[in-house]
Amino acid sequence: MTVRKGKLIRDEVYVKLFSCSEENRQIVQFTDTFYSPGSRSRPDIPSKGAMNCALGTVLYRYLASYHVRTFFIDGNRADELLVAETDPLPLAVTIRNWADDDFAARFEVKKGEMLQMPVLELHYLDKKGKPVPAPADLFLHHTSLDAAHLAEIETMSRKCNTVLRAFFERRGLLLLDCTLFWGTGSEGPLLCGGMEFEHLHLAVIPDNEKALISPVVFGRDAGPYQRLHDAVVA
Repeated sequence: MTVRKGKLIRDEVYVKLFSCSEENRQIVQFTDTFYSPGSRSRPDIPSKGAMNCALGTVLYRYLASYHVRTFFIDGNRADELLVAETDPLPLAVTIRNWADDDFAARFEVKKGEMLQMPVLELHYLDKKGKPVPAPADLFLHHTSLDAAHLAEIETMSRKCNTVLRAFFERRGLLLLDCTLFWGTGSEGPLLCGGMEFEHLHLAVIPDNEKALISPVVFGRDAGPYQRLHDAVVA
């Protein structure tokens, strides 16, 4: 049964959040918008929202099977998810499995190699939603989080990374890094974002160990979205 959307609660580039006709529920709608930092143009890519929704449905269900708490309840329309009402935290957790240009320069490691151990970074989301690297103390001071819940989010983020890496590798893909978004619900912290193509940095597994890792690059063409969708969802 399809649930009717209500009032727009939050409008972001890749997703829109709505109230709905069911109590303690909300609807996430994925947009077709393509955004490139520094560009004023935001063209639509046909069916990108529906492909992101299908990806999110698969990944949230998969993570739930490993006892990761998420806000996902069910699919709604082709580009919509029915989710639990969640109080979002100004927090993004990035887990890096690969040394990109910036990481290699900061930590003096070889560019383009998979890291022996994943690196977790906390980012504070400012009023515009822009992530800013920040120490744990900042979240404890400026949010309702306590130290135990922040530690739980870090532990669950690492678990998500481990589970998703194995999931993608079985489909011929490397998870280079991921950015996860968290909120709070009645049972504690909930994963409430990050299962979109834009927040999952992926690459096709090279044919041999010496080959360079080439991340999938998203542009205004639907091709890369469609190929990843077919590899993961179909």
